[in-house]
Amino acid sequence: MLIRVGNLYKIYEEGHQSEVTALRGISLDMAHGEFVALMGPSGSGKSTLSNIIGCLDRPSKGTCFLEEVDTGRLSDADLSVIRNRKIGFIFQGFNLVSSLSAIKNVELPLLYARQKKEIRTKVATDLLESLGLAHRLHHLPTELSGGEQQRVSIARALSMNPSLLVADEPTGNLDSQSGLEVMKIFNQLNQKGTTILMVTHDPQIASYARRIVRFKDGQIDSDR
Repeated sequence: MLIRVGNLYKIYEEGHQSEVTALRGISLDMAHGEFVALMGPSGSGKSTLSNIIGCLDRPSKGTCFLEEVDTGRLSDADLSVIRNRKIGFIFQGFNLVSSLSAIKNVELPLLYARQKKEIRTKVATDLLESLGLAHRLHHLPTELSGGEQQRVSIARALSMNPSLLVADEPTGNLDSQSGLEVMKIFNQLNQKGTTILMVTHDPQIASYARRIVRFKDGQIDSDR
C-alpha cells in the first residue's frame, strides 16, 4: 500500500481559546497506481488531507504512512527529503520561478538532489518534449500560456520519478480547453502507472479519476 491514513485529526488553534478541527478521524488507503480525486465544499478538509499526505503539514492525531514510513514522526529535514524524492506537486498557481526558463524550472528538484548537470538537462528536456513543449524549453513562464505553464509544472513534478503526484486544483487557473488537455495528460500518466491524488471542486475534472472521495465537515462522506 502506498498511502495508509489512520484515524487522522487536524486541529488548528485560532487564538488562545479557539480551535478549528479540519479533519475528524479520517482513515483512507491508497494503492500504487490509483488515481483518486478528493472533492467537497470549501473548508471540508480535502486540501488539508492532501497537504498532510504530501508532507506539507503534520497531523494533530492519528497516522499517515507513505510507503510504510510514518511521516508524522519525521523531522523537518527528513520531510523535505521525502517531498523532493517521493512526491511531485502540481498547484493551481503553477508555482514556477519567474526568472527561470522552462527547462531550468524542471531541473530544480534534480538540482536540489545534486544530480549532475548533464542528467538534469536530459531529464528536463525529455519530459518537456514528451509534453509537447520542445519549442518552449528556453522560454520564461511569462512567455507561456497558462496551459503551457501547467505542463511545465507537471514536468517538474515528474522529474524525480516520484511515488506520488499531488495535484491541488490543477485546472483552477486554466480555461476549459487547457484544463481538459491537462487532464488528458494525467490520464495518460496514470495509465502508465503514475499514482495521482488530486483535489478538485469540478465534477467534470473529478470524472477523470478512477475513484472519488467526497468530504463533508472534515469527514469522508463517500468513497467510490
